[in-house]
Amino acid sequence: MTRRLTIIWFGLLLAVMAGASIGAESAGIVDDIPVGSPLIRYADPEFDSEFNLFTFRDAWLSGHAWVGGLNPATGELIPGSGLGLQIGDQLAPINELTDNGPEWLRDGGLPGVIFTRIEEGVERMYTWTAGGGQAIPVMAGTDEISRTHFAGTKHPSGRARILYRRRTAPGEPWEVHWLDLADPSVEHALPGVELEVSLPTWIGGSNILFSRLVGDTMQLFRYDTGQHAEFQLTSDSGDKLGAYAWHGPEIGGRLFVLAALRAPGDVYPRQLRLYFMNRWGVLVPYSTLNVPEEAGSHINVSSPEPFVFQGHSYVSLSLFTDDRTDASIWVFGVPEPGSATPPVPHRVDDPSIQAMKLDPEAYVTGENAYVYYYYSEPGAEGHSLLRRCAFVPVVDA
Repeated sequence: MTRRLTIIWFGLLLAVMAGASIGAESAGIVDDIPVGSPLIRYADPEFDSEFNLFTFRDAWLSGHAWVGGLNPATGELIPGSGLGLQIGDQLAPINELTDNGPEWLRDGGLPGVIFTRIEEGVERMYTWTAGGGQAIPVMAGTDEISRTHFAGTKHPSGRARILYRRRTAPGEPWEVHWLDLADPSVEHALPGVELEVSLPTWIGGSNILFSRLVGDTMQLFRYDTGQHAEFQLTSDSGDKLGAYAWHGPEIGGRLFVLAALRAPGDVYPRQLRLYFMNRWGVLVPYSTLNVPEEAGSHINVSSPEPFVFQGHSYVSLSLFTDDRTDASIWVFGVPEPGSATPPVPHRVDDPSIQAMKLDPEAYVTGENAYVYYYYSEPGAEGHSLLRRCAFVPVVDA
């Protein structure tokens, strides 16, 4: 790492530690503020709670990848614009079918980012790690095969593993693969993954969670990278989309799996379904979370992601209207085992801002929890503004 990069990096970390605690104090109070600069596009930001960092891209069609710091006491960006360290340029267009925006991973115990760059019309994956200097290509050589990333593992030690899509030439079908950065020359195919509705994700450092059509229903599967074997996890009704797994405090650290649930005949998901994994590796339905009446016409579920705060599991998500002109940001609580009713959902965004509010992401510290979202003002499509919502759990009466 050059001296200039080292100074920038440690300056970010020192600034993060200097903040004073001024977080939201009252449960249920909306604390939704703009962060960043109104002159910068914040596209698909991702947050790293362990290291108080975030990454984003500054344009949808090309642009640069950035890493900035976060103030754990306020949730504000460091520096204020978020333009802390530029780690890449010429990014591939962001699109559900071709790119996933910069994503956090762990490589050798260090925080890192994977992103996809366009080079002479070919998509190539790059990784950057803290303390590692310049971003480096994942694959050696300059073949003509396009590869675009999904996600990397976040295991606290060892080399990262990468989930990605590849195709041999423009117009050819995309195929899902994974590789280990310890030997990136060996690519492993993962056939039969449904990509039109949700991207595959990692369970820990060695298993992949994905959706596949079984009959006329989208079911969840697990692929074991050690055994090179796959296992069907669900067989219940409704399409399971955009699944995530985490260790739930409510069930003694066993594995929870969350998926958006789309009923037959619906265009979008309108429920959340929670499962826990039993000792035989089978997912057992745990709870179904419904859209609250208070959401009004915001009845469709988008971008649900779990997080754990002060010993409890929560899910951040967006609820949007059928015509996709307005949305709201919510946090749903996960019920305790045996509870007849789930916790009351909590809307955290400012209702006076009417827009399609996208991709809520949680940033959690020991004392505070924040949910970020981005949106475009009417007439400014493509110019994404970033906001931060403080979250304080609501205690049911």
